[in-house]
Amino acid sequence: MAKEFEQYFDTLSMALKSTRGALQRYNIMAVVVAATGVHAITEFPVDRVDQWVAKSVVEFLRNATPGDAMQIVGLLNLTWFGPGPTTARHLKAYAASRAMSEEERRLLNAAVNRRHAD
Repeated sequence: MAKEFEQYFDTLSMALKSTRGALQRYNIMAVVVAATGVHAITEFPVDRVDQWVAKSVVEFLRNATPGDAMQIVGLLNLTWFGPGPTTARHLKAYAASRAMSEEERRLLNAAVNRRHAD
């Protein structure tokens, strides 16, 4: 079953790579987050799920606005998985490299760090 989940996440990552519209990209990323809530996925180690999600996060963040990135972090924080270490690293790199206000940067980093402080 791991192979099927990995292929599913790979397909979503490819969809993010080829989709240009912000709303469509956000919706695909919301599907990625929702897929971490499927009971069967909880049978896999967190680091494996983190790798699957991180691929999509990287593609999403290429063109994401800070607001959309914040929304996705918020959705991830509601799951059992949250932003895992690899996903969190990509989100923090995004916050460090994007043109955004200091307040946006602080809020994004705080949202990512909140999960790891729990």
